[in-house]
Amino acid sequence: MKTADRITLGLALTHAGLSHAAAPLADSAYQPPTRDWLTGEFYAWYRSCLFQLGCTGYKAENWDCDDFADLFAAFARICHRRTSPNAGAALPVGILWYVAAGRGGHAVNVALTSDHGLVVIEPQSGHLLTLTPEEAASAWLVKL
Repeated sequence: MKTADRITLGLALTHAGLSHAAAPLADSAYQPPTRDWLTGEFYAWYRSCLFQLGCTGYKAENWDCDDFADLFAAFARICHRRTSPNAGAALPVGILWYVAAGRGGHAVNVALTSDHGLVVIEPQSGHLLTLTPEEAASAWLVKL
């Protein structure tokens, strides 16, 4: 899998209208996964882990969107570490906080993929999201 540098990731965030909310990028090299891996094989494993932990159901404030997003990102990095221990590159999967139209503040996941560029994933369902320009402008944190 081809690697991407900080500049490439930064440009993808800029193109998506999210660079204003991006935390400084911690790593200098990233190994983008495929979109299908994130929403397919990985997502199935992530959900099975949540099931084993007894954490599949939404509970306001106790187990809500930010908890799902944090664990999705963390588990993706664990998978990357275990399957590519000598990659020499980080996995560009992180969290995105924004104001979802009609819903209010929401946390989801953002990832730079090798085949579809920057994608936004709803960690509670595994569905891909397309942010409106207003939603992208409302983002207050992107951390990869």
